Amino acid sequence: MSSRMRLPVVCAALLAILGGAAADPNLPVDWWLTSKVKSALILSPQLDGFDVNVDTTEGRVTLFGRVPTRQDKQAATTVALQVPGVRAVDNQLQVVPSPEVTRTGPSDARIRQLLEDRYRDTPFVRGVRVAAVDDGVVRLEGTTRSAGARARALAIARTVPGVRRITGIVDAPEHFARDEAALVDDTPKRGRIADETITTRVKMALYTSVHVPGTQVSVDTDDGRVTLFGKVPSEASRDRALQLARQVEGVTTVRNLLQIVPVGAAQQVAEDDERIREELEANLGSDPRFDDIAFDVADRVVRLTGTAPNPWVRLDAVRIARGAPGVMNVVQQIELKPEAGRPGSGS
Repeated sequence: MSSRMRLPVVCAALLAILGGAAADPNLPVDWWLTSKVKSALILSPQLDGFDVNVDTTEGRVTLFGRVPTRQDKQAATTVALQVPGVRAVDNQLQVVPSPEVTRTGPSDARIRQLLEDRYRDTPFVRGVRVAAVDDGVVRLEGTTRSAGARARALAIARTVPGVRRITGIVDAPEHFARDEAALVDDTPKRGRIADETITTRVKMALYTSVHVPGTQVSVDTDDGRVTLFGKVPSEASRDRALQLARQVEGVTTVRNLLQIVPVGAAQQVAEDDERIREELEANLGSDPRFDDIAFDVADRVVRLTGTAPNPWVRLDAVRIARGAPGVMNVVQQIELKPEAGRPGSGS
């Protein structure tokens, strides 16, 4: 049995912030918000630089990593919530006090040289300049073509040895622009694969695995380095998630921080196919993005077929189907069919 899939409309508030021509439900709002939150955390004067992973699903941001104080943890939530479009924050940051240390490392001149070399080797951040370095505090200036490029420029600076903080103004579009979609493409190409593309591919692999509760796993990518965080029911699920992430093209390393939390007996009660189908029909609203996608259910497995205009719409369809109670797996058979005039359509 096959049913026409009608998936829920993305929150109108999220689309409203994009404004004008950019207010398009086919555009990947979530990873755009992830880039904005990462930049806000790095630049915030309330926070001393720390290693934090960020993932976003339907405007809900998850923070994972370590901070030295409770004040830092609270500040991270505040900073993330101030990013337009963020609906909620799940702050999973751990408070791990760090001892006071005397600053050692490269001189300011060496820091500047290292950072300028890295920017020169990264094409899409070449509009960013190192204005000054003072006692390990880097001040940046310039412009980037996208929020993702700005986040990458800041992340590069954060990883340079000796850098304590990052300040300055790096301009980027405040609204998601159509040409920014060209930075993320699901088709194979030569050269570096964008982090946003890698995250999308890893999530797709997790959502379509029978061995991993994919919607409970968060994914963050930084220069090809993937971090997995969240909860899985077993060691086997944890290992399988690691294996799937490693198999994705463009992934250089995988840091597996998934926690094993066994599922309670009540949650293991099987749902028959008809109940799953009824659940899908009851909870999936009308959304024009999914007009060309259909589903059927057999043995608690949802099969998705049809076409989608881009990888993000396809990923949303899989994620929503996998999140239905009782679904054990999703078989993804949705073909990409870009609409005329959209990025990647060739017109």
